[in-house]
Amino acid sequence: MNIIRLKEKLASEDIDDIYDALIDIGKTDCYELMEDVRRFLQHPEPDLQRAAIMVLGTCWSIPDFKHELIPLMNKGEDDDVRATALINWVGYYAGTKDPAVLLTLNDLLRDKTEDLFVRMEALRGIARVAQTDIDEKLMRELERASSYAGFESLIPWDWVDKLSERTS
Repeated sequence: MNIIRLKEKLASEDIDDIYDALIDIGKTDCYELMEDVRRFLQHPEPDLQRAAIMVLGTCWSIPDFKHELIPLMNKGEDDDVRATALINWVGYYAGTKDPAVLLTLNDLLRDKTEDLFVRMEALRGIARVAQTDIDEKLMRELERASSYAGFESLIPWDWVDKLSERTS
C-alpha cells in the first residue's frame, strides 16, 4: 500500500478507514508515518488510540515509546485504551524482573477501584516481568468473574506476594 493512499485514509472521516490505515501502517513498517500514527494517541476515539498503541508498541516496538504509554495508563483514559497501553508497557519489561515495574503492576492489581480488565492485565504483567508462568485457566476464570468479589477471590495473592518478595 502506498504512503499517499495511507495518508488519505488517515485523513478520512470514517473511523473504520482510519483504523484500517493504522493497522496497515503497522504491518507494512511505514516508519515515515510514525508522527501521523502518534497523533492518534490523543484521538477521542478509543479504538484509534488502541490501534496507534498497537502500531508503535506491538508492531514496531519503538524503544522510547514505553515512556509515552505511562500517561495512557491513567484513570482518565478509556479502560480498553488503558489495558492496551498496560499490555504494551509490560512488553518492554518482560523477563526483566524490574522491581519498580513489578511494584507498579502490584499496585494496579491491588487497587480495588481499578477496572477488572486492567487488574487482570496487571496480574498477567507480573508473570511476564517476573519471567514465570501463570495459569491460563485462572486467567480465563478471571475474565469471566461476575463481580469484584468473585474476581478478588480468584487472585492468587500468595503467589503475587512471593514474586514481590523475590524481586525486591
